[in-house]
Amino acid sequence: MTNSKWKIQTATDAVIVTHTPPSGDIYRAYQITREPLSGGREQIKIASGCANTFGCTTDESTMALAFKNYVKGSQ
Repeated sequence: MTNSKWKIQTATDAVIVTHTPPSGDIYRAYQITREPLSGGREQIKIASGCANTFGCTTDESTMALAFKNYVKGSQ
């Protein structure tokens, strides 16, 4: 993942988690999960955040869209 300053801590078929940023840091950490749905479909959920009270370097919805477009393009 090139959208995170933090290295991947956990990576399985169902989850990707980056390391947590230190207090006050403006760079986003991520938790991405893939959940099965009915009919053989799957849902990807993205949660991100930084450790800065005033906000992160990037908008969460922009980063989520970039990730989803990357996944769609790699199929």
